[in-house]
Amino acid sequence: SGLHLILKGHLTMAAGLAGTQWNEGDVSCSVVRRTMLPDAFFAADGMVETAIEVLTDFGPYEAMIDAELARNLPFLATTKLLVAAVKAGLGREEAHERIKHQAVAAARSRLSGNQDESLFNMIADDPLIPLTGPEIDVLISEPLGFTGTATAQVAAFVARVEALLATNPDAAAYKPRPVL
Repeated sequence: SGLHLILKGHLTMAAGLAGTQWNEGDVSCSVVRRTMLPDAFFAADGMVETAIEVLTDFGPYEAMIDAELARNLPFLATTKLLVAAVKAGLGREEAHERIKHQAVAAARSRLSGNQDESLFNMIADDPLIPLTGPEIDVLISEPLGFTGTATAQVAAFVARVEALLATNPDAAAYKPRPVL
């Protein structure tokens, strides 16, 4: 974050030169360029090395991820449930209001310590929402679908990295220098 702020400061310095540099080589602009350019590269290098260090030491805890998903999946699924309720004949505004009402009630219940109250059950039990428990189960059976295009974006990024590594295999052997 600190290095990011430094880079933003360099943008301010560069913007100060834009459109005012009438005499090429004037000390007033060269002093900024001589300070800003190398320092910006050092700051960017520090950001990249920090990211590499974090990713190198990163270790996901799948049990915690599963628990977090189970805890928040009902709230993430409300948009999909809203669309399904509208397709089943409920008006969009009414569907939104009913699902919001149940979601707020489920959140309050959870904050009060009641972990047994399920938003999915509350929606299925709501007589105004035309969705049954089994229909909701089908809608939420693929939680990865709630991520939108994230899966495709990650796959595209991985493909680009693999293409870069294929043309430059030494890039994978990079070892960041120790942080002092």
